[in-house]
Amino acid sequence: MSQILNITLITLKVTIGAMVKECPHCHALKFKNEPAGICCASGKVQLPVIETSPEPMNGLLIDTDPDSNLFLKSIHTFNLCFQMTSFGATQIVNNNATNG
Repeated sequence: MSQILNITLITLKVTIGAMVKECPHCHALKFKNEPAGICCASGKVQLPVIETSPEPMNGLLIDTDPDSNLFLKSIHTFNLCFQMTSFGATQIVNNNATNG
């Protein structure tokens, strides 16, 4: 006897609004109900100004490079490829039956 599987998908749309508030300390844009001080600890944390990216990265990001369109469409994939390269590992350990 075959069974029929009925699946109902529910799509929820969550609207959190526009980023309309500005932090008086770091000038970060914030959502209407976002708590004060969450971005810079009310001025206790001060980050340096972000410098312009070196070429060719800058051209890819600001759409002046011929490959910008492809790069911007694929940037998430590129990020996933390199996400494990910056956590500071200094050793590769292969697990097998003898070591776990």
